[in-house]
Order: sequence, then C-alpha cells, then structure tokens
Amino acid sequence: LYSNYEEEYYYWEFVVVARLVSFAAVSVMFADKADLQAGLGLFILFVSILAHNKTSPYLEDTLDRVEEIGLYSSWLTL
Repeated sequence: LYSNYEEEYYYWEFVVVARLVSFAAVSVMFADKADLQAGLGLFILFVSILAHNKTSPYLEDTLDRVEEIGLYSSWLTL
C-alpha cells in the first residue's frame, strides 16, 4: 500500500483518501449550494497542492510531478 512513498511518508495514501472523502462529503452535504461546493473544493485542492509540494512523498520524482500536474489540473477544471 505504501511501497511507492518515501519511508517518512508511509501514511500518504491515507492523505489521498482523506482528500477524496472530503470531496464526496462536500458534494453530499452541500448538494444544493454549487457556489459553496466550488469554494470548498478549491480550498481542499489548495491545501492538497501545498501539502504535496511541501512533502514530495513519492519515491520517484516522476510520480511527484504527475500527482502535482493532476492536482493543478483539478484546480483549473473546478
């Protein structure tokens, strides 16, 4: 489960799952408030981008870059 992560970031998969659960929770709890959904979604992504850039948790730099591009792509499409 954590073989792609640097040793000190063995828990990073849980961070990714927490991000996804947060998106789902915002989507369900604020189903009738699209503006609030978008704002909270951008906030979740902002925090995720900051955390990822601070830690670079993957063993391979290529994986770090792919994840970073994915987070920025999500930010731009939201």
